[in-house]
Amino acid sequence: MYSRFMRVRSAAGDFTLINAREPDTLPDSIRAMELNLDDGMVLVMGDAVYQGADALHRLALMGGRSGLMNRLHGWLFRSPTRSRWLYPLFQAIRNSLLLILGRQRM
Repeated sequence: MYSRFMRVRSAAGDFTLINAREPDTLPDSIRAMELNLDDGMVLVMGDAVYQGADALHRLALMGGRSGLMNRLHGWLFRSPTRSRWLYPLFQAIRNSLLLILGRQRM
């Protein structure tokens, strides 16, 4: 949902979004990595795997610059240092929303 919102698709080219909450959508190759998806989103680019703040930073580098939200996102997360500092805040907001919505952690 996040990458769609930030218009990453047009800048990154062809990629697949996976909702890990839906049964049997996670490819075996990612499942084999034994990543804890509660620790953050995962971005796989070729052989490289990014999670959490690193994934957010990479998405910011690929994101479009049109629109206020995209420019703000780019400013916040194109810096790896800012990404590492801000990601826990965004993760806490996500976890709070999941709690409010009654959804369980992964």
